[in-house]
Amino acid sequence: MSASFTIINGEDFDVKDVEITCRHKAPSGTIIDKKETGRTKTSFAREAIIEHLEDLEDIHLATQRLELAGKTHSIEDVKHELGL
Repeated sequence: MSASFTIINGEDFDVKDVEITCRHKAPSGTIIDKKETGRTKTSFAREAIIEHLEDLEDIHLATQRLELAGKTHSIEDVKHELGL
């Protein structure tokens, strides 16, 4: 499951609480709810948010590693240096 969302805060104060309301639909258009899945809408939203935050953390860590790595080498340069 994946979800994309953006929270925009146009106020001068930090956001403390966010309420997300969503409906889950099957490809056929049928609304999927707790009766069919045994899961609440909140559990679906929580799963999507956690997945999104993990993706953001991966991007952040990769960016940090690239900045700390210093000089990088293309695969072509490495092959050439190794005579491959």
